[in-house]
Amino acid sequence: MWVVATRNRHKLAEIREIIQEHFKISVKICTGEQVLQTVNQEKDKLFLMSLPKWVPDSPEPYSTYLENARSKALWAYKWLSRRGIDLPVIAEDSGLEVKYLGGAPGVRSARWIDERLTAEERNRILLKLLSEARDWEKREARFVATIVAVYKGNDGKLHEAVFTGEMRGWIARHMSGSGGFGYDPVFIPEDCPGCTVAELPPRWKNRISHRAKAVIKWITWLKGGNYRI
Repeated sequence: MWVVATRNRHKLAEIREIIQEHFKISVKICTGEQVLQTVNQEKDKLFLMSLPKWVPDSPEPYSTYLENARSKALWAYKWLSRRGIDLPVIAEDSGLEVKYLGGAPGVRSARWIDERLTAEERNRILLKLLSEARDWEKREARFVATIVAVYKGNDGKLHEAVFTGEMRGWIARHMSGSGGFGYDPVFIPEDCPGCTVAELPPRWKNRISHRAKAVIKWITWLKGGNYRI
């Protein structure tokens, strides 16, 4: 059982799809209330528990994905541990970095400009800011993901493992596609240059995305015996 320190249902579902696609491991997402009963009945699955509603949100004040992911993972682990719940935690921080904007939105991708904006509104602002960037070289961008796993080792001490991934490409000239979420409708991946990420079938996205690369490294680490699945 691993706690995923997020309430983003899209991110959680994507992590499950990536694991099932690449490792053929049965993955079940459960709530805090379902944990004990579910785990005892279905021991052959990898369980992912989203951050329970009663756990306060962790602040993300840092300037790097690693620091923010570490902060979220430690916050959730320690908060749960103080209440007698000893479960390993992973947290992920990710963002879009656009060359023309000097690396923005970066670590503030989910809250860029104004945290009250919708993803579509942010995408429209992004396209407007790049309206003068006519050359594809100026529209280069990349998605970055960092996962931090926090767990108690056999020595009883708290340990940390870090896994990263990136997906390079370009910002499209207009939004296209209905799949995915966030900036997917405006990002053209280097591995599939004929369409945006939002136009890709989920199976293709889960092969090339920044999050997929980081999750694959995490599960490979688990299967290597570094920690129980």
